[in-house]
Amino acid sequence: MEKKDLFIAVLATFCLTATIFMILPIKSATSYYDPWADVSGPTLGIPDGRIDMRDIAYEVSHFGTFGTPIDRSGYSSNTLPKPDYDSGWLNISRGTRITLPNPTGTTDVLVYMIGKSSNGGNPYIHQIGYGAELNYGSEYGCDWETLTATSIQVYRRPNDPVGTSWDYVRVMMWKIPT
Repeated sequence: MEKKDLFIAVLATFCLTATIFMILPIKSATSYYDPWADVSGPTLGIPDGRIDMRDIAYEVSHFGTFGTPIDRSGYSSNTLPKPDYDSGWLNISRGTRITLPNPTGTTDVLVYMIGKSSNGGNPYIHQIGYGAELNYGSEYGCDWETLTATSIQVYRRPNDPVGTSWDYVRVMMWKIPT
């Protein structure tokens, strides 16, 4: 009977150890976080930075359903994709409106505009006065206007300070996937 008891004790210990290792999460150096799988957080649809049972439960609750899929090919999980249009740095004088092309063919775009000063040897990149501002009755800054499927206009206000604000402008556009 002693060998039988020893065998049962070893078998029970093995089963208990195996169960503990199955319950504990296993993290390996090859695992990675996939933001597309992180669907639940404090509020459903807001990722919380980890894949857990709430994410799995959400997916399981929708198992077998169907609908129109979205095209995720335009999205990257960790980088901003290259813009569909980049004007590069353009010199723009005070009181000037310039028309730039919009090669995306749509107005469903994200427009990002930045300015650069020509402040002697210390130019800096900024968004000071972005959208134009009124200060003590004087308009300054720069904005983009009149976006069409073929062009976009950029306007530098007449009182924008020379050498300290929007001496150069750069416009980038990303087509928003539908």
